[in-house]
Amino acid sequence: SCGLEKFDGTNDNYVVFRDQARSVLRSSPFLSGNAQLELIFQLLKGGPLLYARRESAAVGLYELPPGVAIERLVAILDSRYDTPQARRGALRVWESLRQTPSETVRQYTARFEEARGLYEDREGKAIADEVLTVKFSNGLTSTAGIAARSIADPMVDRSFEEYVRTVNAYALTFESEAKQVFSKDQASATARSSPTTRTQLMFGDLSEAQ
Repeated sequence: SCGLEKFDGTNDNYVVFRDQARSVLRSSPFLSGNAQLELIFQLLKGGPLLYARRESAAVGLYELPPGVAIERLVAILDSRYDTPQARRGALRVWESLRQTPSETVRQYTARFEEARGLYEDREGKAIADEVLTVKFSNGLTSTAGIAARSIADPMVDRSFEEYVRTVNAYALTFESEAKQVFSKDQASATARSSPTTRTQLMFGDLSEAQ
């Protein structure tokens, strides 16, 4: 229900899954302690779910204070799934981050910022502005994004936040213009392909007769 893919332990995405699950919990402060635990359990399946249920029962998870219980559950999962392979998998996700064909620049920016936050939380340190700027810029793939980047790139003295705002502002303009052109082309194509009606034929005959 929160949009996260369930973790089944069959690949090396545990660290990414854990960080995203933590982010979901932070954005749901009104959930009770037990509800937060159940949310995590609902995001597990197969072996990880069975393992977490068994170990949680052994430590009396539901008798612990809410914050302690969540951290204990995470520790239980970490003990089995936080492996070097999982950490390398998380690093690959960050390194391969790119704008997808279906994303606007604004949507890519939101996903980039989320991934950045998760990466910085995991590493325990902030990424330098110049590194963020290069990574964000290199990840732009849409025509609007690349055009906006060419305008913003000379502004090297700007902070990362200012750079992103500039790229988004220009990209939004380019995306809006492209949408308008597409709409006009669609309307023209529809008009050209529409069959002539009997009424149009009748009025055409009358015009010729006059």
